[in-house]
Amino acid sequence: MRRAICVLTILIWAAALAGACLAAEFSADMTSSQVGGSMGKFYIKADKVRMEMSGPQGESAISIVDTKQRTVYMLMPKQKMYMDLSGVAAQSQPGQFESNDELDKIADRKLAGTETVNGYSCDKYEIIYRDKSRGTATQWIAKKLNFPIKMAYDGPYGAGVIEYKNIREGGVNDGLFEIPAGYQKMSMPKMGSMGMTGQGMNSEDYPE
Repeated sequence: MRRAICVLTILIWAAALAGACLAAEFSADMTSSQVGGSMGKFYIKADKVRMEMSGPQGESAISIVDTKQRTVYMLMPKQKMYMDLSGVAAQSQPGQFESNDELDKIADRKLAGTETVNGYSCDKYEIIYRDKSRGTATQWIAKKLNFPIKMAYDGPYGAGVIEYKNIREGGVNDGLFEIPAGYQKMSMPKMGSMGMTGQGMNSEDYPE
């Protein structure tokens, strides 16, 4: 569970780099160099994002992010439960959900040319935070989608590359961004009480 939350934090951080670019509508396969390849499915529609992640033992977790409302939920389909991670995400990376104007106050963005990524013409931007502890990042923003379909980062959670492949434009159902009926809210467990894989933790131990 801790690993899943750490991975989710990285993904939210990467998605937040899009800032005001959250206006696209597409689905894609999500890959990350930090986990060695495929991570699952990615959906975006306006200011809402859904990420479906699969674990090595077949377990799955779904995150739903609303950048306008500043909410983050993690769903566990097998247990039909969900957690509200809005506070965790905000504490883990100050300045989440930054707009481009807000990002410009704390970082320098430099246009570094144009490149083609997965068939899309992209503007490449280098982002250098003035607070060096936050690291650096590079975005490849697809002009047609107005969204970064590739992001390289080097910061508090390590270095890596997140990329969206097999992009399918449009057709994203609004229902994907809602918590399904019948799911029970689960309170946040103490992170120090479990290992990186969540062994020994039963979801029923933390119902709210």
